[in-house]
Amino acid sequence: MSKLVIVESPAKAKTIQKYLGKGYDVIASMGHVRDLPENRLSVDVKKHFQPKYTVIKGKEKLVEELEKMADKSEAVFLATDPDREGEAISWHLAYLLKLDPEDQNRVTFNEITKTGVTNGMAHPRGIDIDLVNAQQARRILDRLVGYKLSPFLSQKIRRGLSAGRVQSVAVRLVVEYLPWVYKHGDDMAAREHMHNASNMAGIAFLALMVGVPAVLNNLGKYVNPAFHSLYHLTLDYMGGQVISAQNMDWALMSRCWLVGLAWAALSTAVGLFFFSRREIN
Repeated sequence: MSKLVIVESPAKAKTIQKYLGKGYDVIASMGHVRDLPENRLSVDVKKHFQPKYTVIKGKEKLVEELEKMADKSEAVFLATDPDREGEAISWHLAYLLKLDPEDQNRVTFNEITKTGVTNGMAHPRGIDIDLVNAQQARRILDRLVGYKLSPFLSQKIRRGLSAGRVQSVAVRLVVEYLPWVYKHGDDMAAREHMHNASNMAGIAFLALMVGVPAVLNNLGKYVNPAFHSLYHLTLDYMGGQVISAQNMDWALMSRCWLVGLAWAALSTAVGLFFFSRREIN
């Protein structure tokens, strides 16, 4: 009997299969397999915000295939990505495949190389329920704010308006504090320049923290695993590593410092290039 290894992307599955060789079957879950249904709230607010998950539409056959392969396998290893979303995917897979989340069946690969895969398989662990709960909290908040507030805004203010757990708070801060800032500013021209610069910095920071890592991560999953090497240099990935680390060793700490300093130097250089100090004389 062979051992089943479940990863997220088909591209990564092929590479890992090559490294593991005979005795292993590597298959991709294609991302999440369970989620909150799109056509209803699916969060029981009266029962401690209990989510009601279902298999994602279109993933039924894949789940059936995974169940059959798990039943025939000597062991099952959940090798989804080493971040909050990956941990949640492993947790959902464990539920569907009737695996004990506390069993040593969760493995992570910090890099898709022969060494990285070998080291990951040599150190299985249980599923990190704290990471899973962090993902669930974010998902539930997204659903509650989106489903409750967006229809109200669309009906009462303007059709098509939407709300989000981040954007709604940011808009409130702008509405409450921006007029006060302008009224009490001595150098309005300078403050306007700073305001524009802050907006651009905020957009750049959002793209850096969310947009770029998400694009690189998906390219690594579905196009070429090489993109994961770039994803591993983002602040988003390093933050996930720190959160998921059970023991903060010097190697991880050093990588965090190096990546942080590199991004600080890069952002400073870009800022000095685009914004002249004469704007805020």
